[in-house]
Amino acid sequence: MPSPIGLFKHLPCVLAASVGLIRLIPDLARPDRTGSLPPMKPSQLYAAAILAGGQSVRMGTPKQLVQNGAATLGSQMLAIARACCDRVLVAGPPGSMPGEAAIADLPNHTGSGPLAGIEAVLATGIAERWLVFPCDMPRLDAADASRLLQGTGAVCCFEDPAAEGKALPLPMAVDASMLASITKFLDTERRAVRGWLDTVTCTLVEPPSRETLVNINSPEDLHR
Repeated sequence: MPSPIGLFKHLPCVLAASVGLIRLIPDLARPDRTGSLPPMKPSQLYAAAILAGGQSVRMGTPKQLVQNGAATLGSQMLAIARACCDRVLVAGPPGSMPGEAAIADLPNHTGSGPLAGIEAVLATGIAERWLVFPCDMPRLDAADASRLLQGTGAVCCFEDPAAEGKALPLPMAVDASMLASITKFLDTERRAVRGWLDTVTCTLVEPPSRETLVNINSPEDLHR
């Protein structure tokens, strides 16, 4: 049996080898100097979101639940979104769309309108670029919406057919990198998507026919 003295003689070598092994372990989950873990990397390039947290005052009931022919507006928008992206989320309070998981507004901006919904979606970290839809544009063609994803720039919108040189707020393609800009804007108690677009560089994409960009805001709009 080796003597205790002999074991102590080899102790420095054992410790040195242990330190060397530790240095070989990658720093994949090592906290930064603030004590926080590194941000999660997006799991995919593209994803889509449907904004379903509005009050629908003119409609009198949540628009995504309104029947439009054989289907609800919400289910029609889900079909369009899923034709563009494999992953689709709903931004809104729990139960916004039956059978679909909902992403609620972040605590500091609860109830702050569509822009708060976009903020909450970007904050999930799921995708690098998002295609964001309203819940009330059922005549939109998926092929036209997909053109926004291919546009250059961190924010891409159709040019508003009614206002040359201006962006139609939704649908919108937006990079997750714009999260900080949206949060900063909401922190000033401003909430309009158009207002935020005026503060960033937005690439304008040629719009499809005006008829496909119609929002269904009231019961009367269903029959036009």
